[in-house]
This record gives sequence, C-alpha cells and structure tokens, in this order.
Amino acid sequence: MKRISLILLAALGLLSLGSSCKKQQDVPRLSQVDFSVLEAKTYLPVESSTATVRLDKAPAKAYSSASWLQVAQEGATIRLTSTDNINPQSRNASLVLKDSKGDSIAINIMQAGIIFGLPKEQAMIGGDAAIDKTIKAPSNITVTYTTSADWIQLEPKDQQLRVIVAENTTGRPRTGWIIAKGVGLVDSLQVTQVDLADIVGQYTQKSMTLDAATGTMVPLSSDVEIKKVSDTQAQFIIDGTYTWEAAFTPGQGLELLNGKVVKTATDPASGKNIYIMSVLAADDFTAEHKTYIIGTREPVLISVNHDGKLIFKEKSKISSEQYWASYGFVRSSSRQITQGTFIGIEKFFIQPKLEAK
Repeated sequence: MKRISLILLAALGLLSLGSSCKKQQDVPRLSQVDFSVLEAKTYLPVESSTATVRLDKAPAKAYSSASWLQVAQEGATIRLTSTDNINPQSRNASLVLKDSKGDSIAINIMQAGIIFGLPKEQAMIGGDAAIDKTIKAPSNITVTYTTSADWIQLEPKDQQLRVIVAENTTGRPRTGWIIAKGVGLVDSLQVTQVDLADIVGQYTQKSMTLDAATGTMVPLSSDVEIKKVSDTQAQFIIDGTYTWEAAFTPGQGLELLNGKVVKTATDPASGKNIYIMSVLAADDFTAEHKTYIIGTREPVLISVNHDGKLIFKEKSKISSEQYWASYGFVRSSSRQITQGTFIGIEKFFIQPKLEAK
C-alpha cells in the first residue's frame, strides 16, 4: 500500500507540474518595440537648446512628459527643444517613443541647473577711497555685465569680475550698482562710498512729537547739525540744544547711542543736576507710552540709502508688531537712567526724516 501511494503521489505531482507549465506558456510575452535607438543626446545645457535622437525606424508616436521639453518628429529623427532652466536644480523629462503595436520605451532627458548671480557678500560698502577688486562670478550661461554709473568700471574674465571704482571726490555720498543679466534674469551688487565728511552739515528734521497739553501727536520741525569729531565719531546736535554722541561706519552711516546724556540742566528747586538722556522709541509712539522708559541700550541708526540720503532705520527687531526707528529724550536724576531715576519726558521725535539744507 505504501508503494502504491507513493507512485500515485508522484503521478499527481507530474500532472500538476504539466498543468502549471501550460498556464505559464499561455501568458503572452511582452513584445519589444520594433525600432532601435541609434543615437540620443540625453544631457542638455541650462540655456535653451536643441538635441537629436536618431532611430533606425520611425516610431508611431513621440512625446515628452514635461512642457519644457518640446518634441518634433521627422521620420526616424526626433528633435528635442528645451527652454531656459532658470532654477539652480537640474530637471528631468521622459522622451516617450511608441511603435505601431503600442509598445513604448522612455528615455530620460536631463537639463543642467543654472549657475548665475553676483555674490552679495562682496558688496563694496565703505569710504571714499578708490577700489580695485576682483570677485568670483561663476556662471554656466551667457552673462552681460554693466554698471549704473560711469565711476564704476568692469573687466570680466574667466568667471571673474574685476571692479574698478574711482575715488569719491564729490563731497557727498554716492551709490552705484554692478548689474548682471542672463536668460531673462537680473542680479545686482551694491557699491557705496561714504565718508563722514560727506554727511556733515546742516539738516532740517521733520517729525511728530507729543503735545503735553492735549496728549496728541503734532508735527515738529527741528534744526539738526551733524558735526565731525573724528573719522569714526560725530555729534548729532538738535536745535543747538541737545548734543548726542554718534559712531560712524564708512559706507553705512551713523549709530546714535542711547542712554547717553545729551544735555545737563539744573533743578531750580533743589539745585541738583537733571540729566536729559536719549532713548529709543517705536514709530507708533503715542501718549499711552509716555510713562514707559524704553530703549536705553538699543541704538538708532541713520543710514545712507541708495539715493545718498540719510534715513532713520531700526537697528534690531524688538517687537514683531512695531518698527523701532524713532527716538526721544527723557529727564533723569542720574546718569544711569532707571525706573527710580526717571523724572519725566523731555521731548520725542517720532518718524523723523532729514533733509539737507
């Protein structure tokens, strides 16, 4: 019985195997395309270009998976046309080729990413001295370099840019730009020349201030003099009354230091000194802020803008909801202003603007 069972099982196994082989043979094989690729350029430069794919036989259909790669068929020759790739990353598209049976192959086409732009860390912001500097300017596209001013000269060569800037002898701040253009893109690099001697002089300051009687903000006009102390130190004098210490950085402007004594007065009742001290204020300062002592450490900036004019700017972000580019003077019984030494407000200058006389 064991022998019969073994023979029977073996026979059943052979039948099962035969059935399995028959089923596998019944599954149709995937047919191959009826053409061959003879030549294909699969890597394209960053700028718009054309490439050719040659076959031994014309396909029934040829198309691209991406809109930036256009496909034109001329018999067994496929012509590819790309647009400019203005992204730093390379990109890919599939060229799909089909035969008359509907079978297809896909060829990956890659286009290089762009290398373009001027290095922002190489901005030339400084004093009036002449500049002769070579900076790196790598690119893999055709780039045209120009300047916004005739006092800036350029000599591009071998992925580098020599910048020659004449000495600023105008007696005033000036700003120019190095401009790069390629494949419809534009980039620029700042060149600013400012010495302290270029900004000293007389100015009119227009601002808003708190009217003590009504508690409202009213316009205020003040006379301002910027006076040179040294190449890096200045005085900011308001109405010939308040003298404020300032630090100067070539090419950038003034940093007005807060918590500084701008005037010393005498209390007629006690005969003691009263110190008028500088503080930072927000541009939306109102009567609700008048009991606050704020910004005795943060400075106020007076920067040279792109037109060569002086503008008040925020040095550091104190509040996301406010812009801190205004200032004021408060009275204190000590040179170190605290909540305990604060006597009251002297004057505030909100949203100040300077105009040279």
